[in-house]
Amino acid sequence: MKLRIFLPALLGISLFSISLVAATLDGMLIHSNVNDGICTLPVLGLYADKSRSGNSEYMKTHFPKMDYKEIPGTGHFLMLEKPEAFNRLVLEFLDTQKY
Repeated sequence: MKLRIFLPALLGISLFSISLVAATLDGMLIHSNVNDGICTLPVLGLYADKSRSGNSEYMKTHFPKMDYKEIPGTGHFLMLEKPEAFNRLVLEFLDTQKY
């Protein structure tokens, strides 16, 4: 519950948005494409340049369909630091998905 309260204040996101994200994530956990800690859904992982948390090999073991990308010259808030690169990568990823 603390996460849902802290994130809106930090990112300026409405509680409705956080609740929607939380519900979506909860729904993914019961989805048939998540078994034994492995999610077979397509995932886009965007990481800061040389991120210590960006371990592509580790992430690929849990998200085999992950598209792992690093945005050069960014820190923790890569979506704010390089919005054009961030948006381009998100749109490119979405264009590859079938709905």
